[in-house]
This record gives sequence, structure tokens and C-alpha cells, in this order.
Amino acid sequence: MAIAPQVLAEFSHVVTDSRRFERPLSMADAVELCELWWNSEECRPIATDQEACQLFLSWMHEFGLGRKRLQDTMLAASYHCAGVTRLASTDWRDFERYGVFTLERL
Repeated sequence: MAIAPQVLAEFSHVVTDSRRFERPLSMADAVELCELWWNSEECRPIATDQEACQLFLSWMHEFGLGRKRLQDTMLAASYHCAGVTRLASTDWRDFERYGVFTLERL
């Protein structure tokens, strides 16, 4: 499994939100889960590099994307440049436009 730092940050943001969950996780519990995933043998950490940043900028222009697509586009560019070809997401439509991933719809 490949995972980027921004996914861990967004996960922590969402699961600790009492407006979204009746029993949200504490930040300590959310961070503990993130550490578990990040350090697991099965996980390949993905970083945004210069190539990914250039692709991000290119896709923003090519697809005429606005401010609500910034994070998803950077994430998609980072994964693509790292050789990730398959994504599982509840927001699979956000990644469909790039045409470079096989998408698993959660």
C-alpha cells in the first residue's frame, strides 16, 4: 500500500471531527493509527518531489482546475510519479479525470 503524508493529515482531520462522528477519535488515537500505517511493513511512503510538482502544475492548467482540486491534484501527481497505478477511494471521481489510474470505488 502506498500512502502520502497529506492522506494521513486529512484522515486525522476527518476522524477527530465531532460534527462528522458521534464518537470521533481523539487526536492522539488518530495520530497513533497514522504512525501504525506509515511505519508498517506493507506501507510504501510517497513523497511529493520536483517531478510531481511539475505534473501538478501541468494538470491544473490542462484540466482548468480551481482551488477545490488543489490537494487531490497534488496527491494524484505524487502517486503517479511514484509509479502508483491503482487507487482505492471514496472520492474516485476526483482521480478519474487524469486517466492514469485504475480506480477501486469504495
